[in-house]
Amino acid sequence: MTPRQSLMAEVASFQQELQDVRQHYLQLLDSKKQLVAHGQWEPQHLHLHIQQQRTYLEQTIQRYQVSLSKLEHRGPELFDNWRTQLPDALSTEVSGIDPNLAYIHSHARFDSTVSSAHYADATLQELLSRLKNSEQYLERNPNPRAASEVVKQTERLERATYRAVTALEQVEKATQAYLELEQAS
Repeated sequence: MTPRQSLMAEVASFQQELQDVRQHYLQLLDSKKQLVAHGQWEPQHLHLHIQQQRTYLEQTIQRYQVSLSKLEHRGPELFDNWRTQLPDALSTEVSGIDPNLAYIHSHARFDSTVSSAHYADATLQELLSRLKNSEQYLERNPNPRAASEVVKQTERLERATYRAVTALEQVEKATQAYLELEQAS
């Protein structure tokens, strides 16, 4: 397998992980809808529910970050291998594509994909922060009024979850575009 093919395999693997992670967030959205539909919550039950969501979210973010980190570390290594195989001077292969330019364009596409993945990571962190705030608020105020307030704030959490899902969808599109352009060139 050439370095370029290895890169495509790494991005495809990351894309598969992305799809799984996005499914986790869609489940989280369902959980939020259930939280609101439940109506009146006992503070300790609501606290436990939010604690479970937070733990689930932390595990999902960790999984995403491990996958992104692997892609980030493997990418430069594979690009270095690819660069060593490039001709010294500009030359045109039989296909009419300059291998040096193909390398430069591929590198730019890869960097753009990783950049969009980092943006998604920041969005996921924002959601986690909001969930932690709700959890801490309930810890400080274990009463029905606080529970009612947290349920109302769930609408904001839902918007943050939608942003997270949208950001992950954008990364999926970026990885798909990367793979399609790499296969075409």
